[in-house]
Amino acid sequence: MESINEKDKLYVAYLKAIIGSGVLSIILLVLASLMFYFMSFTDSQMNTSVWVITVLGICYCGVFGAIKIGSRGYLHGAVLGGLYTIIIGIIGLLTEAGKVNMQTFLVTFIMSVVVGMLSGMIGMMLKK
Repeated sequence: MESINEKDKLYVAYLKAIIGSGVLSIILLVLASLMFYFMSFTDSQMNTSVWVITVLGICYCGVFGAIKIGSRGYLHGAVLGGLYTIIIGIIGLLTEAGKVNMQTFLVTFIMSVVVGMLSGMIGMMLKK
């Protein structure tokens, strides 16, 4: 049996981190939508909750990826945060039929890279 090289381990760790954060985000979004359905919330409260869920998904992605990879947490966290946002942007583009606000996407992308970087650093501290 052939051993998995370092590059493949990196890809597997990235894939697991992104899938895990996607599952976490979906669970949190379902819970939030149930809350919105049964309680009255304003649009700004709904938007805020979506931002918080996005940040939590990016944090999970960065921390999990940094722990699994084991080195350069800031770099891998930033890359994972960016990849997460790009994937969410593609899904948004497909579901909204081309109605994605580019300015909002760029702000979200920059935020996700910074949050991912910080989360990757936290992941490296948690690993030690």
